[in-house]
Amino acid sequence: MLFGRAAELERLDGLLAGLGQERGFALVLRGQAGVGKSALLDVVADRPEKRQVLRVCGTPSESEVAFSGLSELAQPLLANLAELPPRQRDVVRSVLALSEGASHGALAVFVAVTSLLASGIESVPRLCLIDDAQWLDAASADALLFAARRLTERPVGFVFAVRSGKASAFDANWLPSVTVPPLRDPVARELAAAVAPGLTAPALDRVVAAAEGYPLALVEFARLADESPGRDAFWSHGPLRVNERLERAFSAQAAQLPMATQQALVVLAATDTDRLEIVASAVAAVTGTPSSLDPAMDAGLVVTHADRATFRHPLVRSAVFHSAPAAVVRAAHLALADALAMAQPERAAWHRALAATAPDEDVAAGLERTAALARRRGGYTAEARALERSARLSPDARVSTARLLAAGAAARLAGQHQLARSLLEEVTGRTDDPLILADAEHELVQLAFWRDGVRSPGLSIAVRRVERLDPVRAARLYSFELIGPIADYQVATALPIARRAWDLAGHGVEPFEVSLRVAHVLVMAGETAIATALAGQAVDAVEASGDTTAMIMLSQPLWWLERYEAARHLLERAIAELRASDGLSMLTHALVNRAELERRTGRLGVAYTSAAEALSLAQQLGELMQQTEALYELAAAEAALGEEEQARAHAEQALRITAGRTLGVGETHLATAAAIATAALAADRPAEAVQRLAPVVELAISGGVADPALVPCIADLIEAHAACGQGNAAASLCDWLEGQAKQCERRWARLAAVRCRVLLGSADPDQLRRALDDDDGAAQLETARSWLVLGSSLRRAGQRTQARPALHRANAIFVAAGASQWAARAASELRACGEKAAATARVGLGVGVSGRAASAAPAAAAARLTPQETRVAVLVAQGARSRDVATALFVSERTVESHLAAVYRKLGLRSRTELAAHLAVSTEVQ
Repeated sequence: MLFGRAAELERLDGLLAGLGQERGFALVLRGQAGVGKSALLDVVADRPEKRQVLRVCGTPSESEVAFSGLSELAQPLLANLAELPPRQRDVVRSVLALSEGASHGALAVFVAVTSLLASGIESVPRLCLIDDAQWLDAASADALLFAARRLTERPVGFVFAVRSGKASAFDANWLPSVTVPPLRDPVARELAAAVAPGLTAPALDRVVAAAEGYPLALVEFARLADESPGRDAFWSHGPLRVNERLERAFSAQAAQLPMATQQALVVLAATDTDRLEIVASAVAAVTGTPSSLDPAMDAGLVVTHADRATFRHPLVRSAVFHSAPAAVVRAAHLALADALAMAQPERAAWHRALAATAPDEDVAAGLERTAALARRRGGYTAEARALERSARLSPDARVSTARLLAAGAAARLAGQHQLARSLLEEVTGRTDDPLILADAEHELVQLAFWRDGVRSPGLSIAVRRVERLDPVRAARLYSFELIGPIADYQVATALPIARRAWDLAGHGVEPFEVSLRVAHVLVMAGETAIATALAGQAVDAVEASGDTTAMIMLSQPLWWLERYEAARHLLERAIAELRASDGLSMLTHALVNRAELERRTGRLGVAYTSAAEALSLAQQLGELMQQTEALYELAAAEAALGEEEQARAHAEQALRITAGRTLGVGETHLATAAAIATAALAADRPAEAVQRLAPVVELAISGGVADPALVPCIADLIEAHAACGQGNAAASLCDWLEGQAKQCERRWARLAAVRCRVLLGSADPDQLRRALDDDDGAAQLETARSWLVLGSSLRRAGQRTQARPALHRANAIFVAAGASQWAARAASELRACGEKAAATARVGLGVGVSGRAASAAPAAAAARLTPQETRVAVLVAQGARSRDVATALFVSERTVESHLAAVYRKLGLRSRTELAAHLAVSTEVQ
């Protein structure tokens, strides 16, 4: 029976009831050690309802081994492996150290783990209880959080018990939490009296005062106070925190046991597994017999369940471990290393490292191998920790420094930025090797930019040191300095850096990060011929290399150069390969790039779903810059689709994230301004469009941007100026657009310039018609906007008959793309021409389903679909089988069918045929 926990149990019971209705949940229980979190988990686990309960308790020693916590939790699910697709099955087996397997990125691991946790739930719901979750290894924590976030519509529940005051991955804002408080005085007295009915009133007062409302302390102190022999000695130590008193109480109980049993308890405290056969083997090695643990079981300090042995409470473990002599702790670690050597070499290596008291290359090399295993499984935090410890144990100073550098790089990849900076700065302080310093500075400069939005002051020094020794390495370093000026449209700053980097790299295509950043800057600067040649050479080399990062980097210069299909091909290949193998981070970048490409070419549904998925992944990673990029692309897609309220909210969120940055914010400011201005202009609020766009366009042009591809919103600004009667400002910008469109050979920009001339009255409709005849229609919305201006100008000139075909062309493109506000304007113009009815885009978020156009799903329905449901719906509407969808999205066929059922329910549909019709292209673009 639990005392005083009615509110907490009511909350948990409500969530548990939802499992029977296909509703998953995640909840964090917070509270100090001993406040009763474990007891709540015990009660939940013992509820009579039919469900499978998986349970694990994190331990400090476990936190260094990648996926160790998940391995313990998932043992009962191994029988379900056959249900997973072969690729996911291989990933899970590798992650759980059941096989070597190939290297897997974080996304592959997280999705495979999610599928495993969802396997078999059709027959019985599943409940995952994680006690002392703050001690879980980072890889397990991230995988479980990924699953918890994606299984909210499946009968899988997660309860994470976390100690207050301990920072952890479970502090995420999206996770609901309940704080478990100490018991109030009357309830505390009731509990203590129930445990020890014979306590005198003064003794009861003393117990309640010392326990401070912590149920575990109340129980233990009441028992101690009720024992006549030596009970006063416990209270005579002066003021102590309640947990210190508890640990002292547990230590006192352990000290009364035989010496061999005390040593056996240290073995159990030092291990990161509760499997009895491993514990027994190590106990026998230390004490001579596996039965040495029996007296601790008789005393109630250790509890056994089937083949498991655990401490009665995590504080017992802490008390035993911290009070043990160092020699006994080392002996325990060595015994555990021997017991784990064959089955779990990763854990064995850590135990040997924890037992080491001096540098030892054999131990250090073992940890380095452990780090490599962790990296193959996507456990970058575990890799960083193993490499750091390996460096500390390395007798050779140079080898130690190299391992420390590798640890810093792994910590950066893991998002452990404070640790990464600390390790890398230690490297720079312990060596004068210019090559190692250059590599360390490369990592530091990435930390400075991506995390803090500032320039690393040591970059130039590092480049100068390494230029003669390794020009290519220097070029890589130098090219990274381009990222900030590129994002801030500071071409005058970027161009000399780009030229120097390319000179150092020998004017070749490789290394890709150098040549592709150089191509980026050359496009910005209007050096079109050189940029086109370089990008053309890079396409074949990047394709042949299979380098997904290079594919993503190259895609942007390609679509600026109007090589849309080449850019699309590279992105689709990169996305497919990243889904199958690499990490979340680069997939997010690829999806952001695809969102911009597809928006520019008028496939707004694909743009929206790509940006939405990118945002979801970036939030999972906790990477703020990636969230910013996804947010402004999502805002741009929503603005084009006519979802102004959502676009404005996402744009403002992106601006809030970058508010404290001093470097690399220009692109965010321009993109968010363009999104809001596009919506304002479509809604006939040109003054707001001018207010938003004028400052950022001026910043880009004054910074040296020469290619209109970098500022496609300039046509919107010209139109807004014209609508506001600001002819001089509009004409000046139109001169720039016309001149640069010709110089850079941008077809869409030439068309936009003619359109703007018509709006300004300095060109006639025939000129615009001829420009449209020459247009290839690749930038569909630019084409549609031009047809709209042509039709509107003809109507105003009284040529209604000639205006109608142009307006119909505009309306067809807008409707097909889902650009609802622009479609409404075209329809309004058609009505003004005497048309009784004109098609309008269904208001809402589009879902792209064809290579040339996309339809617009109703907003209310689209808003109800999760990003994953949307992706499933799109692929099924295209005719993909469940097996194909499962492969593309790296989920099981059963998961696909579950998502598809949810799509049917939310959209009011009954079949794949109806879904395809619902998302079908309503108007073919001519």
